[in-house]
Amino acid sequence: MRLICLPGMDGTAELFAPFVAAAPPAITPWPLRLPDDPTLDHDALVERLRASVLADGATALLGESFSGPVALALAARLDPAPRAVVLVATFVTAPVGPWLGRLPLGWLLQRPPPRLAIEALMTGSDVPGLSREVRRVLCSVSPDVLAARIRLITRHDATDALRRCPAPVLLLAASGDRLLGTRAAQVVRRARPDVAVETIDGPHLLLQARPTACWDVIAPFLARCFEATG
Repeated sequence: MRLICLPGMDGTAELFAPFVAAAPPAITPWPLRLPDDPTLDHDALVERLRASVLADGATALLGESFSGPVALALAARLDPAPRAVVLVATFVTAPVGPWLGRLPLGWLLQRPPPRLAIEALMTGSDVPGLSREVRRVLCSVSPDVLAARIRLITRHDATDALRRCPAPVLLLAASGDRLLGTRAAQVVRRARPDVAVETIDGPHLLLQARPTACWDVIAPFLARCFEATG
């Protein structure tokens, strides 16, 4: 089984390292970097990814945070469709108001957030070195690219894509998610009641802070989906 993993806001896929290292033998995670192009709108981003994905019937998709809506849109464009879609600490409607997109984000993001802010909002403080690694990765991404991705979040609604998703969907929610809170998972449940929702004790960056706990939920879900579709 191959699990294509679409990363969060940084887009580098480097932060998937702990999750990939903890993968069970039957599953091959395939982290996919997002294109570093601030001019791409949502549809163009999805199309660029579709062109780089091998869909051969043995594929599932995972979308983390920013890439949850991207994974849902990509699922509809792959032929054959993926066997399953896993959403992690993500959303289908904008988690922030449109006012954020009107700020001078490129200028504001010239410096990455302080490590303590990263711990408070994204990583927690119980995984040594994680907040430092997140800050390092964010420093490697162009502020213009980060700003463009934030603006995409404020403008895009993936509710219809969720309802039309051709594959079973699992949502992993973080109990200590200070970026999204609990509302994001509630919106997903209302939009598509058959989504399997599992809450894991951890911060927003669940895959990095709790990789084994995530696999304990993801692996059986993928096994069921692949078995059901032959």
